[in-house]
Amino acid sequence: MPTVTAADNLTIQYDAARWYLYNGRGESEMPAASAAPGGMAYTPAFALSRRLPETGFLPVDQVMIVALGYAAEDSAWHLGVMLMPEAAASRGSRWCGLARWQADDAAAAEPTARALANLWEKPFKLIPPSTPDVQPLPTAEPEEDTLADLPLMPLPILADDWQLRETDTSYQLSRSPDWRRGLLLRAIFFSILAPLFALLSIGALTTPFARVSPEWLPLIGLGIAFLMAGLALWQFRAVRRERVVILDRRGQLVRLTTRDGRRVRMQFPYESADYVLISHVVSRRKPSEEDMATYKLWAEIWIHIYTVRRGFIELAHIHEVEGRALNALSFAEKRPLHFGELDSPAHHIGGWLAHELDVPAYVEER
Repeated sequence: MPTVTAADNLTIQYDAARWYLYNGRGESEMPAASAAPGGMAYTPAFALSRRLPETGFLPVDQVMIVALGYAAEDSAWHLGVMLMPEAAASRGSRWCGLARWQADDAAAAEPTARALANLWEKPFKLIPPSTPDVQPLPTAEPEEDTLADLPLMPLPILADDWQLRETDTSYQLSRSPDWRRGLLLRAIFFSILAPLFALLSIGALTTPFARVSPEWLPLIGLGIAFLMAGLALWQFRAVRRERVVILDRRGQLVRLTTRDGRRVRMQFPYESADYVLISHVVSRRKPSEEDMATYKLWAEIWIHIYTVRRGFIELAHIHEVEGRALNALSFAEKRPLHFGELDSPAHHIGGWLAHELDVPAYVEER
């Protein structure tokens, strides 16, 4: 993803499906403005500086054109949009500036402006200098779009009961030690209680002394004993069948193995992977207290690798993880992963996997 620096300490990142404006040199956690095909979401500070509506969203149908023009008064190239008359009435001007570049540093200005126009499917207008003594707009070679530009969290990453860690030769995605300990403790607890309930129930049924009242109570105890025995077996079996995903950097192989590594359930080379898909179901959400343009969410998340030969291969099912997302964005359709739109530890795990496999990463809502 190209990263473009502009005047006034601004940074812009974009590709075919997204366009982000950061206040700072890529260090801010959330973009000041985020453009998607439906329009632009922005922060309250951005709204105040550009005199935009406080709703935090500018619909694309209120934009007429995207323009890049030279202003002699500050010797800079300015990127902005011309708004529809009804949208401009409340702010007193149809021109809304987004970023600017000094003439000597404007090589990336036109590709950045055209990317926004293409994203919104709006006309693009280049306004040249009015005087011939000004140098024409320089051009720059396009940068390669890679996941290396994503600001990934450092490893290890813990997301609910799953963790991604790095070894000398591989990345390993597996259940956390706390998950394993919890299952073993519950299995031991049920293993102790099951025979105890069984002995008490059998004793109550066979005792020569006064019978328990009501008489069916020991039968209930036996049923509970069988249930706890089944739960104990299920917990032990879950630990034994724990799945580990290994990205072998030396052999360039993806392996799904058991915890002890003795059994390989599936194996395929890196080049078979087409993309990583992170799908989610939001269980609850609430407005963010720090930023009106975002909201907090708690979601159930699945991480898959898609290959043409095998289809979707599930790597992890994370029951609940906390994250945040931009307002006014829909994830009903598959869209490229960008942490300015949707951010959680589970999405960073997916980003790391995609980065290692050198494939795109996408997000969608189930």
